[in-house]
Amino acid sequence: SGETTDYQVDGQFVKTASVRPSGNKLEVRVPLSADSGYNIFALPAEAARTGAEGVPARIVIDVGPRFERQPVALEARVITVVLDAGHGGADAGVTAGALKEKDLTLRVARLIGAALKDRVKVAYTRNDDSNPSHKARLEASLQADVFVSLHASGLTDSSAKGVQIYYRSPDALVSGIYSGGRELLKTASQSDKSLLERFISGSAASQALADVVSTRILALSDSEAQVLSHDHALMLSAAPKGALQIDLGWLSNAEDVTRLSDPVALRRLAQAIADGLFEYLKPQIQGANR
Repeated sequence: SGETTDYQVDGQFVKTASVRPSGNKLEVRVPLSADSGYNIFALPAEAARTGAEGVPARIVIDVGPRFERQPVALEARVITVVLDAGHGGADAGVTAGALKEKDLTLRVARLIGAALKDRVKVAYTRNDDSNPSHKARLEASLQADVFVSLHASGLTDSSAKGVQIYYRSPDALVSGIYSGGRELLKTASQSDKSLLERFISGSAASQALADVVSTRILALSDSEAQVLSHDHALMLSAAPKGALQIDLGWLSNAEDVTRLSDPVALRRLAQAIADGLFEYLKPQIQGANR
């Protein structure tokens, strides 16, 4: 619902915007300069925190020369999942005998991708035994509707076991945009607000994503899962939308090593993760197909 409204916008690439009721729809028009591209994405509603108002679901349009101009409307937007297999190349990560973290994460990334490829666009930060730079992985995260970084854990204490799913903490120390974002929004220019809102929304979206994926994993008879916030994961802090780090198990725990060495169990785990990602993205996919 809405009324006919015209806006004057103090922006370099957007000067005016208008809202027009059209049947049972509300049409928003934003004329762009010839040198500007744009990127459109939806943000889920954010539940109210203690004593604070919730944030409604919304659509954000990023405008500027660094964005490619989308050739079609929002309805045809492609939903993208980026899978980041941790480590690679000379960096084997945690090991347990012949089982190496770098091989495990790549194997699971491929299995998740295979389970999702007919439902969403899937991209990988690596699809071989290479080790992309941190910068390359970060840049890939910016293109994702969902970004999942896969790892394994290891401790001298062998009692820890199970899958750990990390989402970005609202207090993440590396996320200066988040920690001060809500204060900055009060005085930010119109052109900066959409970027700030995009990063601020990431923590709530990631927590919702973590909850859905953990539910799927917990449904497996041979898996345990914990959902935890992470204060120091740079990749999660940089990703603007739903982002998770999933530690697939503990290579210091004999039961986890057995589970992660079993191709059937590994395929079930990958399928559960893929189903959770799809369940989270389903409203966006349905919206994109309308």
